[in-house]
Amino acid sequence: MSSVSLNLGSNNYPLTVVNGTELQLSLSGPTGPTGPTGPTGPTGPTGPTGPNTVSTSTTTSLNGYLYGNGTTVGGATSATSSATANTLALRDGSGGSNFAAVGATTVTASGVISTNGNSAYISTQGSNSYIYTTGADAYIYTTGANAEIVTYGQYAPIATNGANAQIATYGLNAYISTGGTNAYISTGGTSAYIQSRSTFKLFNGTYTTTLSHSPTADRAIAFPNDGGTVALTSDITVSLSGSETLTNKRVTARVTTITSSETPTINTNNCDAVTITAQAAAITSMTTNLSGTPSNFDMLLFRIKDNGTARAITWGASFEAKGADLPTTTVLSKVLHALFIWDSVTSKWGCISTSQES
Repeated sequence: MSSVSLNLGSNNYPLTVVNGTELQLSLSGPTGPTGPTGPTGPTGPTGPTGPNTVSTSTTTSLNGYLYGNGTTVGGATSATSSATANTLALRDGSGGSNFAAVGATTVTASGVISTNGNSAYISTQGSNSYIYTTGADAYIYTTGANAEIVTYGQYAPIATNGANAQIATYGLNAYISTGGTNAYISTGGTSAYIQSRSTFKLFNGTYTTTLSHSPTADRAIAFPNDGGTVALTSDITVSLSGSETLTNKRVTARVTTITSSETPTINTNNCDAVTITAQAAAITSMTTNLSGTPSNFDMLLFRIKDNGTARAITWGASFEAKGADLPTTTVLSKVLHALFIWDSVTSKWGCISTSQES
């Protein structure tokens, strides 16, 4: 047996070791001070991408900011339709939003977007940008002394679709205009029309057309009234199918000119007279290349001259003598005239008169 003593501070504690047995001693003192903070560990892996929408259930307001690409868009936004600077305007109970803070009035459930003010406008930019409305009573309009709807670009249209669709302007100086080589204004549909209560100006205002049924001296286009009558002067009206008397008017004959042909090509729908100027061979048939749909009593005048040699003339089945014999030859270097009237009973051109230059 051996004995030792352990000194702790001012106190001695006796210890006894029996038969060489190892002695283990555990002592507990007060907790020491906290050591310095260690260095920051490495950054952990990036987490999964979060949703890109904001959803609410029973939440009545959103506080904080909305971010787009990391940039602050606006301030705190509540679920109301009132708009102030740097806030998001939400729809109210009827589906509308108040945009008064940016110079507009309202967007409502009925589908109307409007702007007010001397310089107010709605615009889009881009190769396929557009402004459109849909619905039975949808429309786009502007008001004001200088209000306008304008598109720019090679294929920029202003168009409406629907049974009662329209493009309209109102006011003393209101107009609809197009510019460009292929620009046009068109309508489509059984009852489609272009209407103006003032004038048409054609090509930079060179021609001005007053749209009414009363005649004026500077009218370039005449429009019919509801009965289909077009007023030309203060005392004459002409309709497509009505009976009118025209005086002091010249009707210019339509002439088919042929130098020489054995079977002359003549379309009586396109001519009132035929002149053959230097016939160089016998005419074997006037009927072979004859066409057209003449009306009863239509008239057709021939004037034939050879090239210095008398030429035989064969008229064919579409011609007949009706008071005058059919001429059968020319007289060298002399003009021959033959006048025909269409007979709808025989369906032939009847020769009523001939004359030979002396």
